[in-house]
Amino acid sequence: MLVVFFAPPTARGAVDDADVDRAIRKMKKYFYDRQQANGSWPDYRGERNEGGVTAIVTLSLLVSGESMQHPKIAKALKFLRDAKMTGTYAMSLRAHVWSYLPDGYLPLLEEDAKWLLDASSKHELGLFDYTANPSGRVDHSVTQYGMLGLWQASKRGINVPAKFWQRINGHFTTAQFPTGGWGYNLDPGSERESMTLAGLTALLVAQQELYRDSRGANLKTQRVIDKGLAWMDKRFTNGTTYYSLYGLERVALASGTRYFNGRDWFQAGANKIVASVQKNGHLSGGHGGEDVATAFGLMFLARGRVPVWINKLEVPGQRWNNRPNDLYFLTHYLSNLREGEINWQSININRKPEDWLIAPMAYLSGTAAIQLTDVQKANLKRFIDLGGLLWCNAENGSKQFEASIRRLAAELYPRLKMKPLPPEHRLYDSLHALPKRGNQMIFSISNGARDLIVMPDRDWGFAFQSDTSPGDEVHWKLVSNLFAMGTERGRFNNRLEPVLPTRQKREAKGQITIGRAAYDGMWLPEPGLWDIAGIYVWNRTGIVVKPVDIELEKLGQFEGPLVHMTGTYAIRLNDNQRAAMKAYVSRGGTILIEN
Repeated sequence: MLVVFFAPPTARGAVDDADVDRAIRKMKKYFYDRQQANGSWPDYRGERNEGGVTAIVTLSLLVSGESMQHPKIAKALKFLRDAKMTGTYAMSLRAHVWSYLPDGYLPLLEEDAKWLLDASSKHELGLFDYTANPSGRVDHSVTQYGMLGLWQASKRGINVPAKFWQRINGHFTTAQFPTGGWGYNLDPGSERESMTLAGLTALLVAQQELYRDSRGANLKTQRVIDKGLAWMDKRFTNGTTYYSLYGLERVALASGTRYFNGRDWFQAGANKIVASVQKNGHLSGGHGGEDVATAFGLMFLARGRVPVWINKLEVPGQRWNNRPNDLYFLTHYLSNLREGEINWQSININRKPEDWLIAPMAYLSGTAAIQLTDVQKANLKRFIDLGGLLWCNAENGSKQFEASIRRLAAELYPRLKMKPLPPEHRLYDSLHALPKRGNQMIFSISNGARDLIVMPDRDWGFAFQSDTSPGDEVHWKLVSNLFAMGTERGRFNNRLEPVLPTRQKREAKGQITIGRAAYDGMWLPEPGLWDIAGIYVWNRTGIVVKPVDIELEKLGQFEGPLVHMTGTYAIRLNDNQRAAMKAYVSRGGTILIEN
């Protein structure tokens, strides 16, 4: 049994987290080696970009975990504070930098936000041009960055008028081409991946800013977003440029999307970037020069790499995403709480459950009775059996949804009952000590060792979609406790670190039969245990593990060398069971008893 605690060697092929880590370190070194005496990095093409390269390089270093107290970062910040910028790109990127820093930098963020708002107000469509003196041209690239600078300000509590977001939402809604894509401008034929990502980014941000207090998605905006995501889903390969890849990351993280065109977007982008990093740490090519390309690549790897804590389950044919920003805002809150960034994602319930295990929890929400196919039910049970936790949310207190979850739980786990959590349950004190139950009831199915399905009697999803003061209400603290409980207090793998071992190709050296002792009671609380342990044993030894269920009374006739007997509740053995256990052990067998 000790062999299952030794991890197998990692299978090679696509880049892994160690490759990403090495690339990140090389890129950082490249930037520090290139920094000039005044704290800046060389600008690219003209006065309108003055300070912009320093802003994006500094931003990439902060995003990748460098401290503002690092002497070279401090030098860059002094340069940026004194820089006289005239370009929208540069001003927006500097606003991004201030937004990543403590409150003492908020006055600087306010100044840059005011510049961006003034620049937008001068444009006849309320968009952005290269400078604050617009020529009347439509440019979705620079508009995206001007809008993103104001979004960063908004996230730090600086007021950005609703009319600005309404203009952004209205423009990008009407600027979408019939195919679902966007172009650099409104001219037919200008459609491309990078600008489709810009259009999606603009609408996802505007949706967050305008419709937080809605009990459901704005259907018109959501239809445009879905059409744009479908465009990407048909055409994505591995990102056309580093600029485009960073746009892809923003869209994927804001929408929760993991797969485009059947590809994991982060794996595809990481493969491209890691393979392209030069010996001295830079990336070549791309509009903006090598420093800008490297900064985009560094931010893509650093932000996309962070762990994923929860899957929002996509159920085709049903309204599974009425609250498109519930998990987005909740994840932002939890990231701040743990002082480390985490992500969420949506995943189709028809995908194999092993793909879900990038996150330890799954979220299923709706207003109507949930109806799943046999394959979908099997996928859900497999995810839970492999250690996952399912959190169900009845929107608007839907009794139909709640009743359907109870029926589903009874079908998946007929020996278990959904019950209210007892007052001593750790969900009430794992992070925050809370009143036991209070005025909320939380139901759970448990195997006695851990919770499998959790369902509150309140619509937590709407609270996270709309609450502008996270942490003040008990549901924020309850879900923080649920997060701690379902993720082992925030222990995660990075995105490309494998959760399950990969079964390696090797020559078989034999087979061993392991008995699983069956008795009247909770004798198999974790059905997926030996599936995982068997892979470890195979990888280390080449021996195939074959688990078989054996009734305790018949143990005396069992020929395998090991029997695993486990449970979560007290049991009483009868004379026949005790005699069978004694006979098995007397013949040389071993019983591993685990509670």
